[in-house]
Amino acid sequence: MFLGIDVGSISMKFVLYRPPGGAPLPEAVRAGFLSAEPVSLPGGGESYLLSYDRIQGDPNRKVPERLAEWISGLGRDQVFGVSVTGKSG
Repeated sequence: MFLGIDVGSISMKFVLYRPPGGAPLPEAVRAGFLSAEPVSLPGGGESYLLSYDRIQGDPNRKVPERLAEWISGLGRDQVFGVSVTGKSG
């Protein structure tokens, strides 16, 4: 799985990409996602919206905190990469 982070001046969004053939995500794990139903992507794989948070002008604290939560919840050995984009990324 791979995480994507979009960091703006007001908010941040975390998404998860599960490539084709990746291990299915247990329902208990998906229940913590903002959107538990996947979006199928062209070429295969699925994407999930994990979270949307206001950063309250503090991306240097908020992003690492939320990233640590997601990596812990998904399993460190299951996350193979992280990409960051956006105004504050």
